Amino acid sequence: MRALIIVIIVVVVLLVLIGLYLLSIKPVSGKLKRARRKKAKPFMENMVAHRGLFDNKSSAPENTIPAFKNAVEKGYPIELDVQLTVDNKLIVFHDDNMQRVCGIDHIIYKNTFEEIRKYNILESEEKIPLFSEVLEAVDGKVPLLIEIKSAGNCINTAKALSKELENYDGIYAVESFNPLAVGWYKKHHPEILRGQLSTNFYRNKMPVNPVMGFFLSNMVFNFISKPDFIAFNYKYTDYPSYRIIKSLYKPLLACWTVRNKKVLRKVKKDFDMFIFDSFEP
Repeated sequence: MRALIIVIIVVVVLLVLIGLYLLSIKPVSGKLKRARRKKAKPFMENMVAHRGLFDNKSSAPENTIPAFKNAVEKGYPIELDVQLTVDNKLIVFHDDNMQRVCGIDHIIYKNTFEEIRKYNILESEEKIPLFSEVLEAVDGKVPLLIEIKSAGNCINTAKALSKELENYDGIYAVESFNPLAVGWYKKHHPEILRGQLSTNFYRNKMPVNPVMGFFLSNMVFNFISKPDFIAFNYKYTDYPSYRIIKSLYKPLLACWTVRNKKVLRKVKKDFDMFIFDSFEP
């Protein structure tokens, strides 16, 4: 009898844990999901240009005004990255460190805008732009998919982004790897389309500690962000939590980052939105 009681307790505990897990990974659902899918249509009608329509060996490298203007000219929605400098200037830049792109070992959130503005981007004459400068260049002509970077204080970045967009008339959505940033938008601007970025953090070699990497890979913080879409690295769609979310909840799915037509053909049927670079689809 005692053994049976133990088995029952174990089964009940397992069922409770499974139930909590399934609730924790659940994105937006029901009637709201259908409404949000309609809101996402501008991002589904054409592929999204990753960091603009860029060529890093040209005068229009990634996340620069010329790259964004190229995308506008071709009618592509634009994906871009925002983060804050130490003096709270909202800039458009992907990496935490300027080494790869500008050749200087500077951490963005530890330097002033005046300091980082001194350096050119790759082989061009371009400087790191303010987000306000990008908004002026795009001027609502194409939708913007804005990634809130996790570096520094992502909540402050989300707040700064919200303020910059107060009077912007164009279509935009936000996304982040950090569910707290997405959750901030859910709480303060529930009308804005929001996405949870994710991947297999181990295989993708993302710079997070193993425990947090496990939680983020499994998207167990979706209960905080309640994303309208999941933006996932197409290379790791065999990851169990991704497959469970896709099968059970059938969310809107964004694919990153497609870099050739062969990959595009392979993933076309599995996603709703596509982020691309290094070729023109």
